[in-house]
Amino acid sequence: MTAIGARSVTALVLLASTTAALWVTGIFREDYWAQLDPWVPFLAGGFAVLGSTLVFTFWRLVDRSEYYFRVGDRLPWLPEIALVGSRHRALIVGHAAHTEVRDLPPVVQRAIYVAIFFGLGLVAVTNRAVALLRDVPAVFAASERDLCSEPKPPPVETKTPPGCKLVIRAFELGFTKSLGSCAPKAAEQKIEDVCRKRQRDEPYLHYAWRRLDTRVDDLTTLGSGPGVVDRVAAQIDHVAALADSAADSVAMHPRSSHHLFTNLPDPHAALGDRVHATLEHGCGARLAHLTHFPRMADTPAGAGKLLEHVIDQLLFNPAYKPVVAQCGETIIHWAAPVDACTRLTARPREFLAATEALEPVTQLIAWRARKAELARLHVRELAAPPPADRIVSFQCLMFGDGDAPPSEHAITLDGERFRVRDTRMAPITGDGKSQVRLYKRLAALLAESFSYGRLTSNESVGARPDDTAMAAAFRDPSLLLTKLDLLRDADLFIGSAWLAERNDVLEVYPYHLHLENFIAIFRRQYALHRGRL
Repeated sequence: MTAIGARSVTALVLLASTTAALWVTGIFREDYWAQLDPWVPFLAGGFAVLGSTLVFTFWRLVDRSEYYFRVGDRLPWLPEIALVGSRHRALIVGHAAHTEVRDLPPVVQRAIYVAIFFGLGLVAVTNRAVALLRDVPAVFAASERDLCSEPKPPPVETKTPPGCKLVIRAFELGFTKSLGSCAPKAAEQKIEDVCRKRQRDEPYLHYAWRRLDTRVDDLTTLGSGPGVVDRVAAQIDHVAALADSAADSVAMHPRSSHHLFTNLPDPHAALGDRVHATLEHGCGARLAHLTHFPRMADTPAGAGKLLEHVIDQLLFNPAYKPVVAQCGETIIHWAAPVDACTRLTARPREFLAATEALEPVTQLIAWRARKAELARLHVRELAAPPPADRIVSFQCLMFGDGDAPPSEHAITLDGERFRVRDTRMAPITGDGKSQVRLYKRLAALLAESFSYGRLTSNESVGARPDDTAMAAAFRDPSLLLTKLDLLRDADLFIGSAWLAERNDVLEVYPYHLHLENFIAIFRRQYALHRGRL
């Protein structure tokens, strides 16, 4: 009968638990390691070596396990206990006195505990912790602003003013009873406040005790504000809001919830795509390398993927500044009915529940209410939360016959008022014009009052050739290199539609310059109306 030692099982369970925790916290992300300070893995490695050595020594991992785990029938003549399972087959734990126990080699167990403590070190030590450690000497060093100023020297006696010697001599001999303007002026006495900082000759422990005594007095006396008893009583009255707010922050719940309904089919209907989207932690590293002008695939999912690409560029791509949204907080609802916004306006709660959008919205509204409660309580230094319609929004983009400008409606949910914006556009195709149309339509839908024209474009303010003349010039294959400078002022977002039909010219067209300018203007306008909690 063979069993597995309890020490080996414990090591493997702890390793699996640590790995799962690190995966959930996102430490395995590529962008996390790209921004990590080199001192973080160094300190985590030192902690891992120290912690694993202590465990290896005090748990005596070099010895065989005294208890074991096995799966099978319970033997009545051995000191065994069945934990879970059926009568004839269960997980059994017992003493290893009369059983052959298999353990991992001590070297392997030590390596496992090194990995476990290294993971714990990565969680505990962050870039901020390293920065704080670097500042420790400066914090404890007494700077000039932490010490009382040097005592001022006594005023220097002024010399006798010129022409007063004879007057003073006459006063001494009794020929005059007053010195007049030659009399010494009384020294001005200026009352200065008592310095509460550390005196220059004061020992540090004495200064620390004086600060502690002052702090205790401030806590136990009311002074001009509420005392510690009143503050604790106020916190007890709102303990539920405090606990829930802390849980929301620790769980890293989404801080905004923006929903886009479209009648396009889901481009990621395959199981593999859904699993990959579920396991992805952060999209910054992936989106930073998006192509500028991708061609729409000639498949049923092509239009949906192009829509995703445009939204990623407008909102999430970290290559453009400032970043105004986080991945996962803007949700696209595929294959929505054409009248989705009409249904949403008529029966908001029922429609959102049917599309699985109600729960994230109501959770965010409740979180905002808790933050507002704590801000009014003044328990923490919290500012008033942003309005509800900045952190929650609803948009509909439907493809069909013709284009329609965005229209706006209002709904009320859990006592908060939200805006519902709806627009329609003609179906998009594989040509470049459709991609530009999609950029402009989405920008106008997501950011109210967004506009883009010649005054905001990167085009030169001087005269430039007409689009028809430019198209005719590039149809002539002669001396093409001499004409490339004209492309600098050809902005696809305000004209130059002929460019989208010339794949050869698009290869050298500086599309990224105009796209960066378009996204920057959109994000500035978007930040005026949308935000995060």
